[in-house]
Amino acid sequence: MVTIIPASRGVRHTTTWEANNRPQNPREGLTYQYINGDLPLTAMLGMMKTKKPKDTRFSHYTKTFPCQIAAVTDVYTDAGLSSAYAAGSNAIGLRLFVKVDNTQTDRSTLEFRPNHVVMLRNSADPRDDTPCVVLSVSENGANSYIEVKTLKATTTTTTDPAAANLIKVIGNAQEQGSTIPGIVNYNSTELYNYTQIFWTPYSVTRTQTQTEILTGDVLKEERREKSEIHGVEMEKAFWWGERYKETVDGKEKTYTQGIIPMILEYADAHVFDYRYDTDFSGQTWEEGGLDWLTEKLEIVGRYGKPTRSAALGSVARMSFTKLGLANAYIYIEPDTAEYGLDIERWRSPNGMRLNLMTHPLFSQDTTDRSSMVLFDMANLQEMALQNTTVTKDTSTNVDGIKEGYLTETGLEYSKPIEFAYFKGLGQDNLV
Repeated sequence: MVTIIPASRGVRHTTTWEANNRPQNPREGLTYQYINGDLPLTAMLGMMKTKKPKDTRFSHYTKTFPCQIAAVTDVYTDAGLSSAYAAGSNAIGLRLFVKVDNTQTDRSTLEFRPNHVVMLRNSADPRDDTPCVVLSVSENGANSYIEVKTLKATTTTTTDPAAANLIKVIGNAQEQGSTIPGIVNYNSTELYNYTQIFWTPYSVTRTQTQTEILTGDVLKEERREKSEIHGVEMEKAFWWGERYKETVDGKEKTYTQGIIPMILEYADAHVFDYRYDTDFSGQTWEEGGLDWLTEKLEIVGRYGKPTRSAALGSVARMSFTKLGLANAYIYIEPDTAEYGLDIERWRSPNGMRLNLMTHPLFSQDTTDRSSMVLFDMANLQEMALQNTTVTKDTSTNVDGIKEGYLTETGLEYSKPIEFAYFKGLGQDNLV
């Protein structure tokens, strides 16, 4: 349940306050009920380095290290892909046509060229590995193929190309006096974002500034409160904001993309939800959570540093305690401060080290309490076109004070593959 905070709109005047907020008691002051957490409400803004962009749209380009692996649909003995290869004993030099469906995202012949040395592999049985050399490549959508020649004799039990479900490059080889071989080019991906104008106003009538209330100086409190809210709303945008550009009254309006939407767009293979993982059907968190986390962290840990920061909600943080109770060898220990903050560190069975930091903005909403985002702060940067400034309405016809905090900024990220988004921590599987 979301707690409803009393609120009102517009300028502060003497009738906008809650009942009985008059100086009937000499003990003055205001106390906020803050959400518990290890991180400040504006943690990301405080930890990030800042740079000034040259435009409201900023970008850079990134490349993921070449995979040079493709999924195999089937193996044939002819270029027409009509005669399927059957397991058998064959001498070195057998020509095979390895079908690869280029219409699928994980199946591409584009990284293969003649004279690449490759391995035909059955991922379930390494005894079937068959080394080959590429003779030619045919790009033809779902009927694309890679023509190869075997470099090892085949049998019906081992070195069996018929069982291959993937093909991977393991090198390249050229004959003496050869000409320059075919070329494979790798293109980069543009990562772009926009700045967003954040403006948090406040207004107090002249009469109100001269009127005493229980919680003290009204203008001072409005400035403090709106400054904090201004930072919190920028922090929220940096986590959940959706990148978008539109025109309003003929003027451009831009929205910055936050970390979670960035992961969903550029690193969707690193989005995990325990509740709907069919490999753990029907298992409680205590039964399958550790194996699930270990499996997913192995995927995430293939790229980047072994240590990651982890911002998580209160339920997600408690999920690690549950695993500790169910698995005696789970240890979470306090560690030295990071970015001036005390952290808890958990070393996963696959060797990754997570700096666990409960973020109050994740804990505030029930839909985010069981979520966790892994990131490396080195991959994040604030792009502030206009650092926070105070705007003032100096109109002489205003009977009061009208000010606001204005910032134009956006989030720049790099290496999306080093981020991850976990959901359903501490909850039971639902499938």
